[in-house]
Amino acid sequence: MRCLLLTCAAAALSGCKDRPAPAAPPPVVDAAPAAPRDAAAPPPDQGPPALKPDTAAQLEALERGNAALAARDFAGALPHFLSASQGPPSGAAVSALLAAVEALEALDRAPEATELVEKALRLAPAVPEVHFAAGRFFAGQVDHVRAVRHFERALALEPDLLPVYPLLGAVLVKADRPQDAANTMARYEARLNRLLQGLRAPTETPDARRHAIVDLLALLDDERATEGLIAALRDPHPQVRMAAGGALADAPTAEAVVALSEAAVAEQDGVARRVLAANLARARDALAATLGAPPPPTLPPPRPPAPSEKGR
Repeated sequence: MRCLLLTCAAAALSGCKDRPAPAAPPPVVDAAPAAPRDAAAPPPDQGPPALKPDTAAQLEALERGNAALAARDFAGALPHFLSASQGPPSGAAVSALLAAVEALEALDRAPEATELVEKALRLAPAVPEVHFAAGRFFAGQVDHVRAVRHFERALALEPDLLPVYPLLGAVLVKADRPQDAANTMARYEARLNRLLQGLRAPTETPDARRHAIVDLLALLDDERATEGLIAALRDPHPQVRMAAGGALADAPTAEAVVALSEAAVAEQDGVARRVLAANLARARDALAATLGAPPPPTLPPPRPPAPSEKGR
Protein backbone atom coordinates (compact mmCIF):
# COMPACT_ATOMS: atom_id res chain seq x y z
CA MET A 1 0.00 0.00 0.00
CA ARG A 2 1.10 3.56 -0.60
CA CYS A 3 0.71 4.63 3.02
CA LEU A 4 0.30 3.18 6.44
CA LEU A 5 -3.28 2.67 7.42
CA LEU A 6 -2.88 4.52 10.66
CA THR A 7 -2.00 7.67 8.72
CA CYS A 8 -5.28 7.37 6.84
CA ALA A 9 -7.16 6.98 10.08
CA ALA A 10 -5.24 9.77 11.74
CA ALA A 11 -6.08 12.21 9.01
CA ALA A 12 -9.72 11.15 8.97
CA LEU A 13 -10.08 11.61 12.70
CA SER A 14 -8.01 14.72 13.22
CA GLY A 15 -9.41 16.60 10.23
CA CYS A 16 -5.97 17.96 9.34
CA LYS A 17 -4.92 17.25 5.75
CA ASP A 18 -1.68 19.24 5.75
CA ARG A 19 -0.15 17.64 8.85
CA PRO A 20 3.54 16.74 8.44
CA ALA A 21 4.46 13.27 7.25
CA PRO A 22 3.37 10.60 7.63
CA ALA A 23 -0.10 12.05 7.10
CA ALA A 24 -2.25 11.00 4.17
CA PRO A 25 -5.61 12.30 2.96
CA PRO A 26 -8.68 10.23 3.87
CA PRO A 27 -11.68 9.68 1.62
CA VAL A 28 -13.66 12.91 1.28
CA VAL A 29 -17.41 12.86 1.76
CA ASP A 30 -19.33 15.07 -0.65
CA ALA A 31 -22.94 16.01 -1.05
CA ALA A 32 -23.51 13.71 -4.03
CA PRO A 33 -25.79 10.71 -3.51
CA ALA A 34 -23.88 7.85 -1.97
CA ALA A 35 -23.24 4.73 -4.02
CA PRO A 36 -25.44 1.77 -3.08
CA ARG A 37 -23.91 -0.37 -0.36
CA ASP A 38 -23.47 -4.09 -0.78
CA ALA A 39 -26.78 -5.82 -0.11
CA ALA A 40 -25.11 -8.50 2.00
CA ALA A 41 -23.30 -6.02 4.23
CA PRO A 42 -24.73 -5.30 7.69
CA PRO A 43 -26.22 -1.82 8.13
CA PRO A 44 -23.70 0.77 9.31
CA ASP A 45 -23.86 2.45 12.68
CA GLN A 46 -25.77 5.70 12.84
CA GLY A 47 -22.57 7.41 13.88
CA PRO A 48 -19.70 7.25 16.35
CA PRO A 49 -19.99 8.61 19.86
CA ALA A 50 -19.46 12.35 19.79
CA LEU A 51 -15.73 12.95 19.80
CA LYS A 52 -14.58 16.00 21.71
CA PRO A 53 -12.56 18.79 20.10
CA ASP A 54 -8.81 18.23 19.98
CA THR A 55 -6.82 20.07 22.62
CA ALA A 56 -3.68 22.02 21.81
CA ALA A 57 -1.65 19.66 24.00
CA GLN A 58 -2.99 16.62 22.16
CA LEU A 59 -2.20 18.08 18.76
CA GLU A 60 1.30 19.11 19.82
CA ALA A 61 2.06 15.66 21.22
CA LEU A 62 0.65 14.03 18.08
CA GLU A 63 2.87 16.21 15.88
CA ARG A 64 5.95 15.27 17.87
CA GLY A 65 5.07 11.60 17.73
CA ASN A 66 4.51 11.77 13.97
CA ALA A 67 7.90 13.40 13.48
CA ALA A 68 9.61 10.66 15.48
CA LEU A 69 7.62 7.97 13.69
CA ALA A 70 8.61 9.37 10.30
CA ALA A 71 12.24 8.99 11.40
CA ARG A 72 11.41 5.42 12.54
CA ASP A 73 12.25 6.31 16.12
CA PHE A 74 9.53 4.09 17.55
CA ALA A 75 10.73 4.24 21.14
CA GLY A 76 10.90 8.02 20.96
CA ALA A 77 7.50 8.34 19.28
CA LEU A 78 5.63 6.17 21.76
CA PRO A 79 5.59 8.57 24.77
CA HIS A 80 4.27 11.38 22.58
CA PHE A 81 1.47 9.23 21.21
CA LEU A 82 0.52 7.98 24.64
CA SER A 83 0.47 11.58 25.88
CA ALA A 84 -1.76 12.63 22.95
CA SER A 85 -4.17 9.79 23.72
CA GLN A 86 -4.84 11.22 27.16
CA GLY A 87 -7.44 13.87 27.90
CA PRO A 88 -10.79 14.20 26.11
CA PRO A 89 -11.79 11.42 23.66
CA SER A 90 -11.01 13.44 20.56
CA GLY A 91 -10.02 12.57 17.03
CA ALA A 92 -6.42 13.31 17.88
CA ALA A 93 -6.63 10.89 20.82
CA VAL A 94 -7.86 8.06 18.60
CA SER A 95 -5.23 8.89 15.97
CA ALA A 96 -2.55 8.76 18.66
CA LEU A 97 -3.79 5.38 19.86
CA LEU A 98 -3.46 3.92 16.38
CA ALA A 99 -0.03 5.45 15.92
CA ALA A 100 1.05 4.05 19.29
CA VAL A 101 -0.08 0.61 18.08
CA GLU A 102 2.37 0.81 15.19
CA ALA A 103 5.17 1.86 17.52
CA LEU A 104 4.39 -0.97 19.94
CA GLU A 105 4.29 -3.51 17.11
CA ALA A 106 7.72 -2.37 15.95
CA LEU A 107 8.96 -2.72 19.53
CA ASP A 108 7.53 -6.27 19.72
CA ARG A 109 5.04 -5.37 22.45
CA ALA A 110 1.91 -6.95 20.98
CA PRO A 111 -0.14 -7.34 24.19
CA GLU A 112 0.05 -3.61 24.89
CA ALA A 113 -0.77 -2.87 21.25
CA THR A 114 -3.86 -5.08 21.48
CA GLU A 115 -5.14 -3.08 24.43
CA LEU A 116 -4.76 0.17 22.50
CA VAL A 117 -6.51 -1.24 19.42
CA GLU A 118 -9.47 -2.24 21.56
CA LYS A 119 -9.52 1.18 23.21
CA ALA A 120 -9.58 2.91 19.81
CA LEU A 121 -12.48 0.70 18.73
CA ARG A 122 -14.42 1.68 21.84
CA LEU A 123 -13.83 5.38 21.19
CA ALA A 124 -14.66 5.32 17.46
CA PRO A 125 -16.70 2.19 16.64
CA ALA A 126 -18.25 3.66 13.48
CA VAL A 127 -15.08 5.01 11.84
CA PRO A 128 -14.16 2.60 9.02
CA GLU A 129 -10.46 3.49 9.11
CA VAL A 130 -10.27 2.39 12.74
CA HIS A 131 -11.65 -1.04 11.82
CA PHE A 132 -9.17 -1.12 8.94
CA ALA A 133 -6.38 -0.47 11.45
CA ALA A 134 -7.71 -3.19 13.71
CA GLY A 135 -7.94 -5.63 10.81
CA ARG A 136 -4.34 -4.99 9.79
CA PHE A 137 -3.15 -5.38 13.35
CA PHE A 138 -4.94 -8.68 13.91
CA ALA A 139 -3.82 -9.96 10.50
CA GLY A 140 -0.25 -9.26 11.60
CA GLN A 141 -0.94 -11.25 14.76
CA VAL A 142 -2.25 -14.15 12.61
CA ASP A 143 -5.67 -13.78 14.25
CA HIS A 144 -7.67 -14.42 11.10
CA VAL A 145 -11.06 -14.39 12.77
CA ARG A 146 -10.72 -10.91 14.23
CA ALA A 147 -8.90 -9.62 11.14
CA VAL A 148 -11.75 -10.69 8.88
CA ARG A 149 -14.33 -9.33 11.32
CA HIS A 150 -12.83 -5.84 11.33
CA PHE A 151 -12.02 -5.72 7.62
CA GLU A 152 -15.63 -6.66 6.84
CA ARG A 153 -16.89 -4.08 9.32
CA ALA A 154 -14.77 -1.40 7.65
CA LEU A 155 -16.31 -2.28 4.29
CA ALA A 156 -19.82 -2.34 5.75
CA LEU A 157 -19.24 1.23 6.93
CA GLU A 158 -17.51 2.39 3.73
CA PRO A 159 -17.61 0.01 0.74
CA ASP A 160 -15.34 2.32 -1.27
CA LEU A 161 -12.44 1.99 1.18
CA LEU A 162 -10.53 0.15 -1.53
CA PRO A 163 -7.31 -0.74 0.35
CA VAL A 164 -9.32 -3.08 2.57
CA TYR A 165 -10.23 -5.51 -0.21
CA PRO A 166 -6.78 -6.93 -1.11
CA LEU A 167 -5.88 -7.37 2.55
CA LEU A 168 -9.19 -9.03 3.34
CA GLY A 169 -8.77 -11.29 0.32
CA ALA A 170 -5.29 -12.33 1.49
CA VAL A 171 -6.54 -13.14 5.00
CA LEU A 172 -9.45 -15.14 3.60
CA VAL A 173 -7.03 -17.23 1.54
CA LYS A 174 -4.95 -17.91 4.64
CA ALA A 175 -8.13 -18.83 6.49
CA ASP A 176 -8.87 -21.44 3.79
CA ARG A 177 -11.83 -19.53 2.37
CA PRO A 178 -10.82 -19.24 -1.31
CA GLN A 179 -14.32 -18.61 -2.66
CA ASP A 180 -14.89 -15.75 -0.23
CA ALA A 181 -11.48 -14.35 -1.22
CA ALA A 182 -12.43 -14.52 -4.91
CA ASN A 183 -15.73 -12.77 -4.21
CA THR A 184 -13.92 -10.05 -2.27
CA MET A 185 -11.53 -9.36 -5.13
CA ALA A 186 -14.40 -9.32 -7.61
CA ARG A 187 -16.02 -6.60 -5.50
CA TYR A 188 -12.71 -4.74 -5.48
CA GLU A 189 -12.42 -4.86 -9.25
CA ALA A 190 -16.00 -3.65 -9.72
CA ARG A 191 -15.60 -0.73 -7.32
CA LEU A 192 -12.19 0.29 -8.65
CA ASN A 193 -13.49 0.31 -12.23
CA ARG A 194 -16.53 2.34 -11.17
CA LEU A 195 -14.38 4.94 -9.41
CA LEU A 196 -11.97 5.20 -12.34
CA GLN A 197 -14.93 5.70 -14.67
CA GLY A 198 -16.22 8.49 -12.43
CA LEU A 199 -12.82 10.18 -12.51
CA ARG A 200 -12.81 10.04 -16.32
CA ALA A 201 -16.23 11.76 -16.51
CA PRO A 202 -15.72 15.20 -14.91
CA THR A 203 -18.92 16.61 -16.37
CA GLU A 204 -20.96 13.80 -14.79
CA THR A 205 -19.12 13.48 -11.45
CA PRO A 206 -19.18 16.33 -8.90
CA ASP A 207 -15.86 18.03 -8.12
CA ALA A 208 -15.88 16.87 -4.48
CA ARG A 209 -16.53 13.29 -5.56
CA ARG A 210 -13.60 13.34 -8.00
CA HIS A 211 -11.41 14.71 -5.22
CA ALA A 212 -12.59 11.82 -3.02
CA ILE A 213 -11.73 9.32 -5.75
CA VAL A 214 -8.21 10.75 -6.05
CA ASP A 215 -7.75 10.40 -2.30
CA LEU A 216 -8.86 6.76 -2.47
CA LEU A 217 -6.58 5.95 -5.41
CA ALA A 218 -3.68 7.44 -3.47
CA LEU A 219 -3.99 4.60 -0.96
CA LEU A 220 -3.66 1.81 -3.53
CA ASP A 221 -0.64 -0.06 -4.83
CA ASP A 222 -2.19 -0.70 -8.22
CA GLU A 223 -0.97 0.35 -11.66
CA ARG A 224 -4.50 1.34 -12.63
CA ALA A 225 -4.62 3.70 -9.66
CA THR A 226 -1.40 5.36 -10.80
CA GLU A 227 -2.78 5.70 -14.32
CA GLY A 228 -5.93 7.27 -12.91
CA LEU A 229 -3.91 9.76 -10.86
CA ILE A 230 -1.85 10.74 -13.89
CA ALA A 231 -5.05 11.30 -15.86
CA ALA A 232 -6.40 13.42 -12.98
CA LEU A 233 -3.55 15.89 -13.53
CA ARG A 234 -5.70 17.08 -16.45
CA ASP A 235 -8.90 17.37 -14.40
CA PRO A 236 -10.83 20.64 -14.95
CA HIS A 237 -10.75 21.50 -11.22
CA PRO A 238 -7.43 22.76 -9.76
CA GLN A 239 -8.05 21.16 -6.37
CA VAL A 240 -8.36 17.75 -8.01
CA ARG A 241 -5.19 18.36 -10.05
CA MET A 242 -3.27 19.36 -6.92
CA ALA A 243 -4.55 16.33 -5.00
CA ALA A 244 -3.44 14.05 -7.84
CA GLY A 245 -0.02 15.70 -7.87
CA GLY A 246 0.41 15.18 -4.15
CA ALA A 247 -0.61 11.54 -4.42
CA LEU A 248 1.84 10.87 -7.23
CA ALA A 249 4.63 12.56 -5.29
CA ASP A 250 3.99 10.24 -2.34
CA ALA A 251 4.81 7.16 -4.43
CA PRO A 252 6.69 8.42 -7.49
CA THR A 253 7.42 6.42 -10.60
CA ALA A 254 9.31 7.52 -13.69
CA GLU A 255 5.97 7.93 -15.49
CA ALA A 256 4.63 10.05 -12.62
CA VAL A 257 7.65 12.36 -12.71
CA VAL A 258 7.24 12.91 -16.46
CA ALA A 259 3.51 13.54 -16.05
CA LEU A 260 4.07 15.97 -13.17
CA SER A 261 6.66 17.85 -15.20
CA GLU A 262 4.26 18.23 -18.11
CA ALA A 263 1.40 19.19 -15.80
CA ALA A 264 3.44 21.84 -13.97
CA VAL A 265 4.42 23.48 -17.26
CA ALA A 266 0.90 23.38 -18.69
CA GLU A 267 -0.84 24.54 -15.49
CA GLN A 268 -2.61 27.91 -15.86
CA ASP A 269 -3.73 28.39 -12.26
CA GLY A 270 -0.96 30.13 -10.32
CA VAL A 271 -1.49 28.37 -7.01
CA ALA A 272 -1.89 24.97 -8.63
CA ARG A 273 1.27 25.51 -10.68
CA ARG A 274 3.31 26.23 -7.57
CA VAL A 275 1.89 23.19 -5.81
CA LEU A 276 2.54 20.92 -8.78
CA ALA A 277 6.08 22.24 -9.11
CA ALA A 278 6.68 21.45 -5.43
CA ASN A 279 5.17 17.99 -5.92
CA LEU A 280 7.43 17.46 -8.92
CA ALA A 281 10.52 18.41 -6.93
CA ARG A 282 9.54 16.05 -4.13
CA ALA A 283 8.77 13.23 -6.56
CA ARG A 284 11.98 13.48 -8.54
CA ASP A 285 14.10 13.65 -5.35
CA ALA A 286 12.35 10.58 -3.92
CA LEU A 287 12.68 8.69 -7.18
CA ALA A 288 16.36 9.60 -7.48
CA ALA A 289 16.96 8.40 -3.92
CA THR A 290 15.25 5.12 -4.76
CA LEU A 291 17.18 4.59 -7.97
CA GLY A 292 20.48 5.95 -6.65
CA ALA A 293 20.83 8.36 -9.56
CA PRO A 294 21.10 12.16 -9.81
CA PRO A 295 17.65 13.76 -9.85
CA PRO A 296 16.32 14.90 -13.20
CA PRO A 297 15.61 18.61 -13.77
CA THR A 298 12.63 19.88 -11.82
CA LEU A 299 11.13 21.46 -14.94
CA PRO A 300 11.97 20.99 -18.61
CA PRO A 301 14.13 23.71 -20.20
CA PRO A 302 12.31 26.70 -21.71
CA ARG A 303 11.10 26.29 -25.26
CA PRO A 304 13.47 28.04 -27.67
CA PRO A 305 11.86 30.86 -29.65
CA ALA A 306 10.57 30.10 -33.10
CA PRO A 307 12.63 31.49 -35.98
CA SER A 308 10.05 34.21 -36.54
CA GLU A 309 10.39 35.34 -32.92
CA LYS A 310 14.17 35.91 -33.00
CA GLY A 311 15.33 39.45 -33.09
CA ARG A 312 12.04 40.91 -31.87
